[in-house]
Amino acid sequence: LRFRSTFGADFTDVFEGVFADEYTIRNNGGQNSASNYNSNFMHLQLENTLTYNREIGDHNFQVLAGNSFINDKYVTSYSYGSNFPTNTFLYYNMFAAQSEIYNTSSFERSQMVSFFGRFHYNYKDRYIFQATMRGDGASTLAEGYKWASFPSASVAWRMSEEDFLSDVDFISDMKLRLSYGTSGKRSIDPYKTQGLFYQSVYTWGDETPANGYFPATISNDSLKWETTATTDLGLDIRLFKNRISLSFD
Repeated sequence: LRFRSTFGADFTDVFEGVFADEYTIRNNGGQNSASNYNSNFMHLQLENTLTYNREIGDHNFQVLAGNSFINDKYVTSYSYGSNFPTNTFLYYNMFAAQSEIYNTSSFERSQMVSFFGRFHYNYKDRYIFQATMRGDGASTLAEGYKWASFPSASVAWRMSEEDFLSDVDFISDMKLRLSYGTSGKRSIDPYKTQGLFYQSVYTWGDETPANGYFPATISNDSLKWETTATTDLGLDIRLFKNRISLSFD
């Protein structure tokens, strides 16, 4: 019995500051201006597996069970302003801008949890069977469609171990195999299942402008896993002491 746990982390921080005084080509004798941009990305991944091996005579069994967790977070902010009272602020005191003030920020977070298992059986390295099952859950998908299961199975027959091929010297190995499996894809950005609102400024006559919001995207409550099923029948042959390898699918 063997237990294995792996953890990985990826962190990225970006800061970009730009200052242009009034005598630059950009401002052409007008007002000084500055901007700064910040972004932070964090990726965390944890995977745990438990493996059990057992041999009973010519029978070999292996059972594996595990789970994994992935967490991604992305945060950005951007500020722009002009007409600063002094150039010494550069791009560090954006609140001192007196005109053309613009601020925006964003936040994205997604998570994925998986549970999986595999059973492998081998008899004399002649008859091989393997079955797997995994269940994946993704936060980016719509309610009721976040989880999906993906089974697969395969069988193989090593014909070169049979008596009727034992005298064929030029065949080093011959294996007939059949497999069927499903896989899933979730190429959907966070919050695409939800309707989003954007901010806009509204004015009526000479009144003071007021902030308002309008629907920018329509919610989609049917976004789910994209599932692909594959069936394969193949033959692998190695000839003349493994000098030549052939595969047919």
